[in-house]
Amino acid sequence: MVISKNKEDISLQLKRVKIFSDFDQNFFDIFIPHLQIKEWKQGHSIIIEGDVGENMFFVLRGRVRIIKKTLSKEEYTVAILKDEQGIFFGEVGLLTKDERSATVKAENDCLLAELDHTRFNDFLKKYPNYGVEFLKRLSVSICQKLKKSNQDTLTLYQALVHEIGESYL
Repeated sequence: MVISKNKEDISLQLKRVKIFSDFDQNFFDIFIPHLQIKEWKQGHSIIIEGDVGENMFFVLRGRVRIIKKTLSKEEYTVAILKDEQGIFFGEVGLLTKDERSATVKAENDCLLAELDHTRFNDFLKKYPNYGVEFLKRLSVSICQKLKKSNQDTLTLYQALVHEIGESYL
């Protein structure tokens, strides 16, 4: 897929992201200038687990690999995400300026829209109505991810208890 860096193409790509799905065009006209459009080469680390971050990214073109480390520092792939999925990452860093919970690498050459903390705060101050709606949608997304993570943890715990229980029988 070829995507230019013009506002219309970026707007079309962002509309695939669930949190933007039904914003009006006026929102995109206001929001897009707050983004920095950057190209990332295949294999490049976009964010690194443990580093402090203060920005989030929207994948306009390409695929990214999400990587975590085990307690023994071995890397494993959590997921490979594609632009068609309307994905974003780094939102917790944008809101909290906290350590990154995973590494994200460009799986191929990627085009990303980056929203940093300073530009985000500027957007919130200038456009509070859109800002509140954006934050609500971002909060819902974070809550959904947390709920899934909690369910995954419970599933792993139950499997572990089951496995340990059978080994003692």
